Amino acid sequence: FFFLRNRRPPRSTQSRSSAASDVYKRQDLNHENQFVIKTLIDWVKNYVAKYKFDGIRLDTVRYVPKSFWKQFSDAAGVFTIGEVLDGKYEYLAGYQDCLLYTSD
Repeated sequence: FFFLRNRRPPRSTQSRSSAASDVYKRQDLNHENQFVIKTLIDWVKNYVAKYKFDGIRLDTVRYVPKSFWKQFSDAAGVFTIGEVLDGKYEYLAGYQDCLLYTSD
């Protein structure tokens, strides 16, 4: 599992401030770095092959460059759906070339 720029605290039994501070201490991945891209592409290919997934749901899609998601989705070779959470159809439409489906 890898951490993708999740800006919201996770839901948990921890207090809000404790959960939030834990999330904000984590480092983001640089999805424009070729080593990071290759590692994540290899990771998704291996997971799909090993576990025979027929689809992948992605959270916090909007915090990672669209160019990365296109490569990731193509490498996965399975149905990909991503959560964008913006509320504007024009914004969501920009992800249709990256993923097979987007949701708000």
